[in-house]
Amino acid sequence: MISEKGNVLIISSLGPRPYLGGIENVIDTLMNSELKLSYEFFILDTYREPKKGRSLFSKVLFALSLPFVCVLKILKIKPDIVHIHFCSRTDFWKHAICLFTCKLMRVKVIFHLHGGSFDTVYEQYSEPLKLLVRWILSSPDILIALSSYWEGFLKKVTSNVSILVAPNPIDCNKLGSYANHSANEIQLSVTLLGCVGERKGHFDVVKAAEIVIDKYPSAQFYFAGNDEIAGATAKLKLLAKQKNVNANLHFLGPVFGEGKLKLLGESGVIVLPSYAENMPISVLEGMSANKTVITTKVGALPEVVIDNESGILIDAGDWESLANSIIFLFDNPHKAFEIGENAGLRVRENWDVSKIAKNFGSMYRGLLKEG
Repeated sequence: MISEKGNVLIISSLGPRPYLGGIENVIDTLMNSELKLSYEFFILDTYREPKKGRSLFSKVLFALSLPFVCVLKILKIKPDIVHIHFCSRTDFWKHAICLFTCKLMRVKVIFHLHGGSFDTVYEQYSEPLKLLVRWILSSPDILIALSSYWEGFLKKVTSNVSILVAPNPIDCNKLGSYANHSANEIQLSVTLLGCVGERKGHFDVVKAAEIVIDKYPSAQFYFAGNDEIAGATAKLKLLAKQKNVNANLHFLGPVFGEGKLKLLGESGVIVLPSYAENMPISVLEGMSANKTVITTKVGALPEVVIDNESGILIDAGDWESLANSIIFLFDNPHKAFEIGENAGLRVRENWDVSKIAKNFGSMYRGLLKEG
């Protein structure tokens, strides 16, 4: 395929639209940024619909098919750069196969880490597997970290590879238009965006909700996302019933597009009390909508949120501090307004897509000049 633009092949597990996860929306945001003026983007989607009880033979067959799929795609579009986005566990291994296929085809490869639990998963591996992971991570032309925290981790486990920090982008213009906020009052609502489950701290939210609702009986909690592990929502509903807060908790399932933007605009507080994260898009979205975000001191989050200035940071698992923080914001709408305004300004200055796209453009040009 001939084009005056540079050809960039994006490889990742995306799945069907509308996209639900952060990594998918990061890719979509970048592909629709000013980068499209200089680069033609193509997609190789490695998504495979989850299926309980899938046989080992089926898994092996899928893994063996990936090199052939990669080769055919490369031969068809002749990419100048292959940009691979990956997470943890199985997602890492299948994209490692794609990485080495591209290297064998002598194509420049960017390997882009998104997995929020990649460091803890790595520590659980045996020494031979750790050695293999280190070798894989040292193989691309460029290895991308989303923050200084993840850059530090990658430097510890790699050698002789260029590691660049490239944060997740957010479209501040789109989200800023939903910044429905008042200095005089605050909506008594708490919104959680993203996969539902233990890793995201959602069971801690139910415990915190009991304390919040005791003081603010009309407070409402909205969980917007699908189950990270099957049955998570059902378990949360059961816990909510046991705590007698089920009438105040609402499980919306996946919310996207205008529905998600409207939900953000109508929220009082955005909460993400995760135990493991990289640089979650939901926090950037909440901040971009001028909302106060309460989140935990994990992954890149302490680099994104300045405690009590552009958000509130708590320790993972500290549901009592979570409850007290929500009550504090409900009690002090002027403070919530101030923090939300600071959050919006911080995101626009550091993570707006116009800024991040320029960084990726420079990265692509530098890689192509290396020839």
